[in-house]
Amino acid sequence: MVMPWEGEHRMSTTTDERTEMLNVVSESWNELKALIDSIPDTALEKPDTIGFWSGRDMVGHLAGWEEIGIRIVREMDERGEFTRPGINRETVDAFNEEMLIPYRAMSTPEVRQALIDTHSSLMQLAEASQADINEIVIDVTCDHYAKHVPDLRGVPID
Repeated sequence: MVMPWEGEHRMSTTTDERTEMLNVVSESWNELKALIDSIPDTALEKPDTIGFWSGRDMVGHLAGWEEIGIRIVREMDERGEFTRPGINRETVDAFNEEMLIPYRAMSTPEVRQALIDTHSSLMQLAEASQADINEIVIDVTCDHYAKHVPDLRGVPID
């Protein structure tokens, strides 16, 4: 799987470009957060409501990819390049399952908080970064949310 942000990067982004990216991500985050907040813990904990995942698994999945975004932004700031995750269509499911291991050991409130914390850390790094990281941040936030918001909307609430 080739990520849309793989390839050559400029070393920096203009202030206006960074501000626009942060605004777009903030709007998308607020929508996602409101949706997740509207789903009770008991509904998030039901197994197999999103394929073979629970809603809680999906929240952990989103947090896990934001952790990857944090790693990439740090690498871009330090070296001007990053180590690609090394996944493709054949390995992405196993990669995502492995990523969920620590989140499955957490309570639902802890998984919710992990997403909030990773998102906050990613946004702090993105705001301070001088590297060209806009596409990366958009991909692990807005674009990724858009893929999974329909899944979360489909979680049955009793």
